[in-house]
Amino acid sequence: MSDKLIITGLAVPCRIGVTEAEREKPQTVWIDLELAIDAEQAATHDDVRQAVDYSAVVETVSRYATARPFNLLETLAEDIASGVLALSSTTHLVLRVTKRALPSIDSASVEIARSREASG
Repeated sequence: MSDKLIITGLAVPCRIGVTEAEREKPQTVWIDLELAIDAEQAATHDDVRQAVDYSAVVETVSRYATARPFNLLETLAEDIASGVLALSSTTHLVLRVTKRALPSIDSASVEIARSREASG
């Protein structure tokens, strides 16, 4: 399947960082997602009920990102990917999590690709 739903620049407050001082208060992380979807039925019928509810995807991502403190971007990315795969119809996603990390760089990102077996 080559259809994708792409969500970029989702800003979420998250307690993340290796040091306690970093996790003391929420900092913004930016999340980009690419979900494998089947857009044909929704497009053919121009019917939102047959489309992926991206507001539900955004809500899921936000819920997982704010559920607990994280030390690593990698752990945050894994938690979000697991949640989205469990609660959506997609069988494959690419997810990038970005944060401001060091004064000498704009940002640091972790990108992962995860899949699950299609049911049916």
